Amino acid sequence: YDYARRNPLLYFDYLGLKYYLCIYTNCCRKHGAVYDDGHAALALINTDNNSITTYGLWPDWHEDIVEAGLNDENASDVRINFPNDKMSDYGYVHCREVSDKELEVFKREISENWTWRYTQTCASFASDVFYSTTNVDIDADDLFGFETPREIGDSILEANNAESNSSNQSGNNRTSN
Repeated sequence: YDYARRNPLLYFDYLGLKYYLCIYTNCCRKHGAVYDDGHAALALINTDNNSITTYGLWPDWHEDIVEAGLNDENASDVRINFPNDKMSDYGYVHCREVSDKELEVFKREISENWTWRYTQTCASFASDVFYSTTNVDIDADDLFGFETPREIGDSILEANNAESNSSNQSGNNRTSN
C-alpha cells in the first residue's frame, strides 16, 4: 500500500503482488446530499493485471437495469462491471489492501444471492461486504436505521481524514437506487 503512495487508484504495484478493495460513493451529507441521493459500490483492484472489477447492488426494477436487460428476479442483484459503477465516476473512495484470506472472504460474500430491498440497499451491500472483508467499518447507517450512500460518503471522508480522493465534491449526483 505504501508502494502506491497510499492511493492505489493512481499508482499501482507493478510487481503484481497485491489486491485492494475499495468502497465508493458519489455523495455525502457534508457536501449537500439529501436522504435518497446517490449510489455506493465496491471495486476490487488486482495489481497483477492492473484490472478493476466493480460490484454494485441494483434493484431489478431500476430503469438502467431494465434497459440493459439485466432484470432477473431469480438472480442476485449484484451487478459486476455494470457501467454505472465505474469507480472513476465517483468522488468518495476508500481503499484497503486485502490479504489472500480476506480475498477469499470477499469472494464468498459477493457470491451470496443479494436482493435489493429498502432495508438492504446498495449502501448496505457495500458497507457490509467491505466490513466482512477488511474488518473496517465504513458506516452506512442513516436516519431511522436505513443505510444510505450519503452516510458512506461521510464515513469515507472520516476514514480518509477529510480527503475524498477526488476533486469532485459536489455530492449531488442523483443516481438513486
